[in-house]
Amino acid sequence: GGDMATLRSSRHTAKFSKGRKSDPGPRGDPLPGGMTGEAVLRYEEAEHPLAKRVLEMLRLAALRGGGEGKSAVFEALGDALEDVKLAAGSLAKGSDAQDTLAGIVEADERFLKAFDDFVDSFILPHLKGVLSEAGRTREGDKVKFYVQRPPTLRIQPGPSPKYVRAHNDGEYGHQPGEVNFWMPLTDAARAMATLWVEVEPGFYQSMGSTKGEVVRFHGTSKKHYVPSNPTNSSRV
Repeated sequence: GGDMATLRSSRHTAKFSKGRKSDPGPRGDPLPGGMTGEAVLRYEEAEHPLAKRVLEMLRLAALRGGGEGKSAVFEALGDALEDVKLAAGSLAKGSDAQDTLAGIVEADERFLKAFDDFVDSFILPHLKGVLSEAGRTREGDKVKFYVQRPPTLRIQPGPSPKYVRAHNDGEYGHQPGEVNFWMPLTDAARAMATLWVEVEPGFYQSMGSTKGEVVRFHGTSKKHYVPSNPTNSSRV
């Protein structure tokens, strides 16, 4: 049918822009090669318990109802994110579940604090290091970064043959100065979630990441996708 593959915490609908190719976009120096390449970064889950915070957030939302009718998000929550079951109809086009999930993420201060701490103490130092290695900055230089906050949370239930087609984010208006960080919060051994990136024209490579890792890639220019979920577990 017309069901979506993934429920995401976003209040907007992404639409392909036919005129985007003729839009020159923002002016500025291109990103150094170290930022447009791919990397899998390992972090300490004990220091950055993002999966734990997301599970707590979804449990609390479910206790509060998690939306009703067309807004319903959850059918059941287990002891792990892999056990999350979405409500019937939550992936249907016209459902308000996406907006409900966005509101849940935006309102959870405990999760947002964990996200802020992760960005401040892990992501930004990494990016500063890449800029320094490329000779773009010197020690002591102040660098301003813009971060999407809150991040987009995606829930991809299984088993399902559906997936979001391979695409680059430039097709949807994202600018070349952006760097993507994709973080699986579920165990790859259970949910088999992996990001595939077009590292060379026509050649896609699995990033092979799992819980406790985050993938850096240049989503604006490089096509990417997550395959369909054949398992009985949910991907988050």
